[in-house]
Amino acid sequence: MSTYKHPHPFSVACNSLENTLSLARTFAVHLRNADIVYLHGDLGAGKTTFVQGIATALGIAEPVTSPTFNLMFQYPIPKKEHALSDLYHFDLYRIHDARELGETGLFDVAGYEGVTFIEWGEPYKDLLGTAYFEITIERSGDRPDERIFRFSATGVSAQERLAEALKRENPST
Repeated sequence: MSTYKHPHPFSVACNSLENTLSLARTFAVHLRNADIVYLHGDLGAGKTTFVQGIATALGIAEPVTSPTFNLMFQYPIPKKEHALSDLYHFDLYRIHDARELGETGLFDVAGYEGVTFIEWGEPYKDLLGTAYFEITIERSGDRPDERIFRFSATGVSAQERLAEALKRENPST
């Protein structure tokens, strides 16, 4: 069994909505309860679209939308589909300091139950522990429909699961 001394990044280019959703489905299979996933990217990069793909893969039938004004949405995952309990989707764009985080419910669930996706969480990563996934989504300068997904993980278990997930998606990594 190999271990990593630092995050091992993987990059995957998606040139369509279907490619993005397929990548999300591939990643979803490797998620476990208490996982935290930070999503980075400009407005409109595809963060919520990626979470929509995860939700579909986990059997969530209700529409998944950006929690920008609500700060958090909780989606129950059908037990018959997966061992995960709930999907939590946070958008911290409107949070201005760490004291406000307590009101979002983030500390109650992130790292404890379900799987937690956090958009705009860069300033608060140090508050939630040292094991998590990070996904940075960038638009390609040359192709307007293309997105580059850069994955990394901290914590040995997360790194190993990420390597396994993306080996299937991009065998050259």
